[in-house]
Amino acid sequence: MNTFGRQHYGEDFHWFLAKVVSDADTSQLGRVQIRVYGIHSQDQEKLPDSHLPWAQCLIPSTEGGISGIGQHSKILPGALVFGFFMD
Repeated sequence: MNTFGRQHYGEDFHWFLAKVVSDADTSQLGRVQIRVYGIHSQDQEKLPDSHLPWAQCLIPSTEGGISGIGQHSKILPGALVFGFFMD
């Protein structure tokens, strides 16, 4: 089985907790920028926010999220979020 299949069926599946540092996604893809606890240094001088990854948000199936239909995530900076790594 390829790596993609294993990751999404539980093997090598890793959850994380993170703090949102920015919701200013200039690409308008509904992402938030996050600082993951236990992975990213909490020291801004060692790891500035500008170097942190962007995370895609999941939205309910009742929201379209594209072409002006439904809504995009409204997760604000400072929010505590959880997620999982897909790569």
